[in-house]
Amino acid sequence: MLLLRFQYQTLARWFGITVRRVLKMRLHPRLTTSLHLTKQKLYGKKVARRKRDERRSTQHVSKDDLPAPPDKQQPEQPAAETSAASNKEKEDHLAKELELERKRYNESAEALTRNQEDLRKREVKIVSLEKENETMKKKMADLEEDLRRLQQVNSDNQRLRDENAALIRVIGKLSRNPL
Repeated sequence: MLLLRFQYQTLARWFGITVRRVLKMRLHPRLTTSLHLTKQKLYGKKVARRKRDERRSTQHVSKDDLPAPPDKQQPEQPAAETSAASNKEKEDHLAKELELERKRYNESAEALTRNQEDLRKREVKIVSLEKENETMKKKMADLEEDLRRLQQVNSDNQRLRDENAALIRVIGKLSRNPL
């Protein structure tokens, strides 16, 4: 029976090998038994991973929270005192964890308020840039209109110069040749 693709991928991920290698292990007759053994190893690895995650999740454990080694066991105390002491230790540990969580939440809240302030500043800057853009567009339209008028005035001026030169020539010819 062939395994499904995601099963190959999960096997590969658990063992840190490629899917191709898992397929070779599955198809090779000598290695098929090792694949069945790996299923047994998977359970052990899952348990080990779960224990490791539990250890990592309690990062802020002090030496007082850890049990004493077997050779240095503390003398037996009455059950009421040990349960009260353990309850007190648990409460202290929970109080420390709650304090750490509160600090984390406060830090994240501060980060969110900083981000909101940055967003507001950016929005204000965007609005001001949009207004500036509109004023620049209006100025550019005014300057284009002025340029059109200037070109028209220049063309009118050149036409008048040409007419003036023609009139001067006519007047000069008339003054030389009286009728």
